[in-house]
Amino acid sequence: LIVAWHEFSTWCNENSQQHTIRKFTCARFSMNTLRSWPMFKGKASNCLILTRWLESRCFAKKNDTEWARLRWLVIWAWTDWFDICLEADPDFLEPEELLRLDRATRILLTCSKTLASRSCALGQSRWKIRAKLHVMFHLNLDAQANRRNPRSWWSFKEEETMGKLSRIAAATHAVTLATRTLERWCVQFFGYLES
Repeated sequence: LIVAWHEFSTWCNENSQQHTIRKFTCARFSMNTLRSWPMFKGKASNCLILTRWLESRCFAKKNDTEWARLRWLVIWAWTDWFDICLEADPDFLEPEELLRLDRATRILLTCSKTLASRSCALGQSRWKIRAKLHVMFHLNLDAQANRRNPRSWWSFKEEETMGKLSRIAAATHAVTLATRTLERWCVQFFGYLES
């Protein structure tokens, strides 16, 4: 973990990646033993930067074996999926962005399924197909149908909206709190859609 931390820090400096991770520890990666399967706990932005770093590390080894190539493709698809959503217009995706999103989703699902099957055949419980992958599939379907960027309504947006609502509510009188908060939120929301 110490060596990985130094490599990660160097990569972040070279690639202008800002993060708030202090260091890699067993507890941060939910590792009870040195043979535990690591699962990073942290903020979404830190997880994305860590995934970008892992993608760059796996890219260097992708031609070693078929398993290494599948592993790299899964990590690449995750990073590309989020990079598309974050770099694109916050509301609507362009046709080429929709194609990239669809390609990343298909690669993510196909390669994850292959890795899960191979791990299961070896008696390992790695690369499990989780509900989160099913959600990514549906997010892509919705984006393809209406061009809406998943970023415009995913859970990060909900957290941001709660902060806005609390500031709006704080500026209203207690007697008219519910009505005035909704009215002011509607004015802000439709004003944002017009701009």
